[in-house]
Amino acid sequence: MSNDPERIEREVERAREELARVIDQLAVRLDPQKVTEEAKHWLILKLNEPAVKYALLGVGGLFTFLALRRLFGGKKKD
Repeated sequence: MSNDPERIEREVERAREELARVIDQLAVRLDPQKVTEEAKHWLILKLNEPAVKYALLGVGGLFTFLALRRLFGGKKKD
């Protein structure tokens, strides 16, 4: 490895440019609004899958049944 100052400066400049490029890419990928939109899109896709949709409907129906049973089907005292 040479100690040529000009070559070292060129390498440092290339490293700075690469770092700036990577930081710009991260800033775009980690934009909160973009991340939120992607998460929302993914969630909607998952919730529209038949297995997930019917499982959630089943859990909701069971919860509703148990809540109504507790409200209206409690033990009667004599």
